[in-house]
Amino acid sequence: MLSELEAIVGEIPGEELEPEPGPLRAGNRLYYGKLPLSFQEDLIAIGAAQPAGSAMRVNPWLLLVILAVTAKHLAQAYADDATTYLPHTDRPKPHRIAFGPLARAGDSRRCWQAEVGAVLPVPASNTPLEKVLKFRDDY
Repeated sequence: MLSELEAIVGEIPGEELEPEPGPLRAGNRLYYGKLPLSFQEDLIAIGAAQPAGSAMRVNPWLLLVILAVTAKHLAQAYADDATTYLPHTDRPKPHRIAFGPLARAGDSRRCWQAEVGAVLPVPASNTPLEKVLKFRDDY
């Protein structure tokens, strides 16, 4: 997650990194300890976060990106064979950043994303490979 966040922050234009002036509120506040310390320190060092008591002031856009990437990694961490979590945001740009390979810039549309792996049949261990390949080709 850390390397992904660092790469994404490196691609965000400077004006979208600068914290907006004004009081801390839910849309611009990032509490200490919610992300790796080295990442927090890097955000402060490049001016993308300003210490403000028990939290940091960040640009609302940057906060959305951080939350989208974090949600994706939490969903992956807590998924198991029976449960899959698919985080979603109604804001296309953070969604594209967090789930880049699933959406290309400019042609992304709202849609349903479904995990169907658990409903597909799994062949028995002694099923000949030819039958598995035929099933895959047929369906």
